[in-house]
Amino acid sequence: MHIAPFPFFLIPLIFFGLIITAIIFCARNRRSCGDSHINPRTLLERRFVNGEITSSEYHEMKEVLKEK
Repeated sequence: MHIAPFPFFLIPLIFFGLIITAIIFCARNRRSCGDSHINPRTLLERRFVNGEITSSEYHEMKEVLKEK
C-alpha cells in the first residue's frame, strides 16, 4: 500500500505567503508595527479632534501632561 508523501513544496509557499502578508499588514497599519513613539500631547490632540474626549477632558489631561 502506497501512502502519498506530505507535499513539502507547500512549506516555502506558506512561509513566503506569511511574510508577504505581514509586510502588507504593516504597510497598512503602521501603529501596530513600531510607530509607538507618539508624543502624548499629539495623541491627546488627536483624541480631541476625533471626538473621543470632551473639551473639559482635553484641558484636564493637558494640564496633567504639563505637570510631568
